[in-house]
Amino acid sequence: MKKFILVFLIVASLVFGNDLSQSLKKSIESYLLLQLGKDATVTNVQFKSNPPQADNFEILSWSLSNGKASLLIKLFHNESFSGYLQATAEVMILRNIVVACRTIKSGEMISQNDVVLALVNVLNLRAQFTEKEELVVGKIAKKMFREGEPIDLTYTAKAPDVKAGQTLLATAQIGSVAVTTFVRLLHDANFGDLIKARNISTGLLIQGVLKEDMTVHVMGS
Repeated sequence: MKKFILVFLIVASLVFGNDLSQSLKKSIESYLLLQLGKDATVTNVQFKSNPPQADNFEILSWSLSNGKASLLIKLFHNESFSGYLQATAEVMILRNIVVACRTIKSGEMISQNDVVLALVNVLNLRAQFTEKEELVVGKIAKKMFREGEPIDLTYTAKAPDVKAGQTLLATAQIGSVAVTTFVRLLHDANFGDLIKARNISTGLLIQGVLKEDMTVHVMGS
């Protein structure tokens, strides 16, 4: 009879443990979905140790790194603290985002043929990704993007409106007299930028603002 009771208690304890584990896993899944949104997927919930005997629990904190969530759980039994439990879960939010379909070197202009939309777990990314190809095409890569790598908008820049070595007309206002001369640009620039150039006639360096009419307005004139 004692042997039967002992076996029953062991079985009952195992069943209770399984029920607790399943309840914890479901609660963790629901909690993470609430934090991450309905587009998230939560799988493979694991505990770093066996849950102690408990009839209630509280999720104290959670963190996310490289597509894996880590949680700290406080357990109670008969309304008294019974221990802590650490858990992990794999989490995903899959979205179609812009990735490189070939190796794009730093300094290259990104063309329509260089990128494609691909399904990526964005929780793994520490990047300013985009789902719109038009935000990428025509930009200059500021780093190398390897094939299959998401395009990080942080490392893209607007293509320059003018390039180093280009010859433009520079204007200056000296009193009531307007002076014009041709200059050669020393660096790439966009409209509105402060730009440096060299006077083709005199060789002197000048500095001015690049105007949308493709002229350089010399500063201080």
